[in-house]
Amino acid sequence: IHLQVKYGLITIIRQTADLCDTVGKVDLECPLHKDKETKLAKDVDLPKEIPPGKYTVVADVVSKAGDTITCLTASVEFKRGGSGAMEVVWKQGL
Repeated sequence: IHLQVKYGLITIIRQTADLCDTVGKVDLECPLHKDKETKLAKDVDLPKEIPPGKYTVVADVVSKAGDTITCLTASVEFKRGGSGAMEVVWKQGL
């Protein structure tokens, strides 16, 4: 999975991770099913240093050969006081 986190137009994180290791952190598990839409919400405790505001998370899921499998777009809003609400809509397939 190729992951980007943006704060407005500014990309603040760009990294690559293993999808099946990552989805476990948001209470999902592999295998994920094709053409199934998954919605989830999760409250998380955040460091106070993270500026409050809306963030966009874009994740492109690719095969080992580099072929695009699917993509994920999430909107995350961090509030003052170190709390955050995350709402993700994940649509499988392209």
